[in-house]
Amino acid sequence: CSPIRQVRRKAPKGAREIRSQHRSSSHPILSNHWKLLTPDRRRRSIDKLRSRFEVSEGRACKLIGQHRSTWRHTPKPPNELDAEITEWLCAYAIEYPRCGYKRAWAALLEEGLHLARSYAHRLWR
Repeated sequence: CSPIRQVRRKAPKGAREIRSQHRSSSHPILSNHWKLLTPDRRRRSIDKLRSRFEVSEGRACKLIGQHRSTWRHTPKPPNELDAEITEWLCAYAIEYPRCGYKRAWAALLEEGLHLARSYAHRLWR
């Protein structure tokens, strides 16, 4: 019995060049040094596109890669309890840098604040 080998094929040279060109975008708006990860940044970018180039809402959303419903959605302001818990979690993270959100959540339970672990995880992020 011979061992089965998995052969990884390399992409042709032309495909590698195209990929490297695609990574370094030369688009004047989209070539910023930061990625458009958060919906808030994407909203601001869509507003810039619409005002600078006078394109439609749908075209700007399609170019940025965000759904129109997300662009129209206005986020709720954080409530005071969330702000207090987030501040406490930040202080905990500074005091115990090796601990993650699960230990911080356990410490919150010991403090007497009972909340779901998923809620603590969302605030931790």
